[in-house]
Amino acid sequence: GCSSTSAGGSGGGTEGGGGAGGGGVRVFVHCFAGVSRSSSLVIAYLMFKLQWPLARAYQHVFACRPQICPNMGFRKQLLQHEVKLFGKASIQEEDLSKLGNIFAGLGESTCEPSREKEVNSQSAGCTVM
Repeated sequence: GCSSTSAGGSGGGTEGGGGAGGGGVRVFVHCFAGVSRSSSLVIAYLMFKLQWPLARAYQHVFACRPQICPNMGFRKQLLQHEVKLFGKASIQEEDLSKLGNIFAGLGESTCEPSREKEVNSQSAGCTVM
C-alpha cells in the first residue's frame, strides 16, 4: 500500500538511514499543495532507496496521490537522476509530458503548463519531518 513505502530518512533529500521497505521508519512530507515539489522528492527517494526506475516510482506515487503534477523541470531532473542511478532511462524525454495520466490509461497528462504555474505560485515550500 501507499503508506508501507513512505519515504524515510533522517532529514531531507535522499541521504540518511531507515526508510521505505526497511525498518519501518516513516516520514511525513508536508507541502502546501502536495503536487509538484513534494511528489518529486518522494519519487526521487523511491528511485534511490528502493532502486525503482522512474516509471515505477512515478506510478506508485500517482496511485497513492493522483493529484501529483511535477513541473517539467522536476520531471527532467528525475529523468537525469534515473540515468545517473541506473545508466539508462525507463521513459523517453519526449514522453515526460505524458507522465501524469499515462498510468491511468488516459494518454496525455492533465498536468498542463498553466496549471503548473498556478500550483507553483501557491506553493510556499515543503517540509520533510
